[in-house]
Amino acid sequence: MVLSAAALLPWAELLIGWALILGLRLRLAAAAAGALFCGFLFALITVKAKGIQLPNCGCFGDAIHFTPVQAMLFDSFLLALCFLAWKAPSALSLDRWTEGGYTGARK
Repeated sequence: MVLSAAALLPWAELLIGWALILGLRLRLAAAAAGALFCGFLFALITVKAKGIQLPNCGCFGDAIHFTPVQAMLFDSFLLALCFLAWKAPSALSLDRWTEGGYTGARK
């Protein structure tokens, strides 16, 4: 089951990330991203509580090396952004365009 999750999770993250960037199904995407960040925070807190020493969180592969504490702070910040996206969707989101809420049309 771990291998299946490891194979599917990056694709789910990409799909959710693009939905957030484009503003497509923004509330659903923000909730899904928030759930992922809560899961990541839970995993990092569990590792920290058990005293397991990690050199880095492995979040970005070999590109960026965050300590687990830095990753917790980063995930908390992104979780707060998800909450903001849930509460106040952008006027430029695709959801607003499809619902006719965009008022920036040229005259």
